[in-house]
Amino acid sequence: MPSIPGPLGLAQYPLSSFFYVVEIGDDPKKAVIGASFTEVAGLTQEIETIDYRDGFDLITVPRKIPGRKKYGNVTLTRGVFHRNVEFQEWVNSMIYNDIERKIVRVSLLDSAGLPVIQWILSNAYPIKIEGPSLKSEGNEIAFESIELVHEGIKVEHFGESF
Repeated sequence: MPSIPGPLGLAQYPLSSFFYVVEIGDDPKKAVIGASFTEVAGLTQEIETIDYRDGFDLITVPRKIPGRKKYGNVTLTRGVFHRNVEFQEWVNSMIYNDIERKIVRVSLLDSAGLPVIQWILSNAYPIKIEGPSLKSEGNEIAFESIELVHEGIKVEHFGESF
């Protein structure tokens, strides 16, 4: 990875956002690897704040204390390929509130193809699949998207530290 000298030693260039891979499944040998995703959106974490004021406080402004952690739904977008049906089969496997929950790993890679940062979604499952918009006059690529809900994001950083 390229580096430039800086005041604290060697500083690295910011990472490109277009070099990533998505793995779906608990077992790396059986995981669906999606290098063909054109977009991954919604890797968000938010902590709600609670306004709190004790009756004995002398200040009139309420204190802000951390509350529940919330996670956004993650949307994966890719081009439509013939016989690429693993997502539709995942959705079709849901019967009466019984769905296969999977681990989803989104890895940002460096120029050598090694993971630098990885977002790990726990207990993810699809809640929406959107097919392509079809136009008879258009010449665009057909894209589909899948929206995943999950129960948490763990962020891992790899490589050297400063």
